[in-house]
Amino acid sequence: MKLRALAAILSFVAIASSMLSSCARSPYGNFSNVPDRKSCVLDVSLPNMACSEACPIKVQNALGSVAGVRRVEVDYDSRSATVDANYPACSSGGFEQMMKNLYMQGYKARIVSSREPMGWE
Repeated sequence: MKLRALAAILSFVAIASSMLSSCARSPYGNFSNVPDRKSCVLDVSLPNMACSEACPIKVQNALGSVAGVRRVEVDYDSRSATVDANYPACSSGGFEQMMKNLYMQGYKARIVSSREPMGWE
């Protein structure tokens, strides 16, 4: 009887810990596989950017406030932004902070590509 109770408790603990670890994931995306880079260029999709004047400024401010971001170019017509950045923005924490800042401004953003900058950039 004690073994069954112990097994039930251990099973409950295992289920609860797996639920907690899944709850600990970022609501802004899974950035666990993002390598730390010295510098990077990101392409960000902003499908619900709805205004041509104020929205690009809000997006630029949200992304530009992340440590390491050097330059942000927003294209309203394509509902996208390009971010030129250095570490720490070029890390999992930096990616998450950018998406969080955009989410807090009401944007459902997604990073569609990340690469190292070319020599001329």
